[in-house]
Amino acid sequence: MSISCGLWWSGIPRQLLGILRQGGRQRWSGIPGHTLQGTKLGVGVGPAAGPAGQDPEPGQPPAVPQGDRHPHPTIGQGRHRQQRRRYVGKLLPPLQWQGPRVQRQQAGEQVYVNNTAACAHVAAACAAFGITRVVYTSSVTIYSLDQQARRGGIKRLPADESIEPAPDDWYPLSKWVGEQIFALAGMQHGVRTVSLRPALVVGPDEYAQRGRPRHDRDASGGMWGYVDARDVALAARLALERLDDLPPGNHPFNIGAADAHSALPLSEVIPRFIPELAALAGDLTGTQPGYSIEKARRLLGYEPRYSWRQFVPH
Repeated sequence: MSISCGLWWSGIPRQLLGILRQGGRQRWSGIPGHTLQGTKLGVGVGPAAGPAGQDPEPGQPPAVPQGDRHPHPTIGQGRHRQQRRRYVGKLLPPLQWQGPRVQRQQAGEQVYVNNTAACAHVAAACAAFGITRVVYTSSVTIYSLDQQARRGGIKRLPADESIEPAPDDWYPLSKWVGEQIFALAGMQHGVRTVSLRPALVVGPDEYAQRGRPRHDRDASGGMWGYVDARDVALAARLALERLDDLPPGNHPFNIGAADAHSALPLSEVIPRFIPELAALAGDLTGTQPGYSIEKARRLLGYEPRYSWRQFVPH
């Protein structure tokens, strides 16, 4: 059994949310053709019932059974598997279309708590229900490529997974901790996880603004990388199909387009914004990206199908 999970943002195809494969069959939660914009998907877990053996009242937190040693009980403490499933179902209402995107600003520490708690809950559910394959959506931001470039942390281009994560804000830190949670699930419960680290994600309807090439600005945080949302969906499917070939633990993969998000060669663009990488940038030719996807190509069979050049006049 496997699950694809993550905190998905603008433009990700709705049908990718909550992939669940069981017994070789695949169930897509969502309606094809729609997207969930500005929304999140998380999994909540808790005890199956209160002390009296009854489900919690609607809107009320579950009661902690008498004698429970843990102040924050987990799904594994339910008395029966059927009860645990029923309780999780109560915490996961049907996925519904939320309408147009609404920009909401959250405090950094709240973003961190939301994202890491969701990962911990998913990992606990995997342990409880025997889910052994997970595809997690991490982020290019965990590298802080722009900062690392300016202090000598990048030794070659395109930037690949050999670069050590160095998150410099709450959001990238939460993504990195999420990966570590699934690494721990691998050690404790044999869970195999692919952590996708997508570059700037562009939805099919976003090329007129978000998808325009960025050779005229500093996009070194992702080394001028980007990826079409449909190619992220492709990467998730490929990862699910190949997870059995990987050992338990966390396996990170950069996910991006096959070309740079620039109308000019990066050998010309990078020295303008990051002089420290001028020598390394000279190795990039033509439309070659600065964010490497070779590992995903080699191990997942990933080959991106979409380019900004198909949608933006240049």
